[in-house]
Amino acid sequence: MFETVIRKIVEDTFRHFNIRTNYEELFEGIVLHVYYLLLRAKGASFIKNDMTDSLKHTNPFVYEVSVYMAYLIEIEFNTSIPDEEIGLFAIYIGAVILDDDDFNTKSKVILACPNYNDLRERLIRQIQGMFHKQIEVVRCVSDYSHIKDTDEYDFIISILRNKLTFDVVS
Repeated sequence: MFETVIRKIVEDTFRHFNIRTNYEELFEGIVLHVYYLLLRAKGASFIKNDMTDSLKHTNPFVYEVSVYMAYLIEIEFNTSIPDEEIGLFAIYIGAVILDDDDFNTKSKVILACPNYNDLRERLIRQIQGMFHKQIEVVRCVSDYSHIKDTDEYDFIISILRNKLTFDVVS
């Protein structure tokens, strides 16, 4: 029963963030961690984790996934989980998703935005930070007409107001 609840929480967390990965190798460790976390919560005796602040800054996506999972655990078990414990979840989750081959494949993107001051550079930094540097901006254009048929990309990120239409190829 307990394992089933934890599995649902992990699956709901990964589905929420659209993460498709095999977590079975670490699932037993996650179950044990949550079990002992709940025992520690009864006595408010939590583990001190000095890596939490570092994890927040070096892997913000992994940390955000961990916060969400902790939130679901808090709701399910009517408890409060401190930041240090969330950092420990981040270690498990990071081990699962950062080692996944699909996660380590960068998506190729064309950025459509004006070439104004340092706008492009700022957008690239923000996009890469938000998506854990899993995006490679292969080209920047000021107008959709500058996108060539020979350009290789997975998707376009745009802040242009022009309408863009695509021919659907089947």
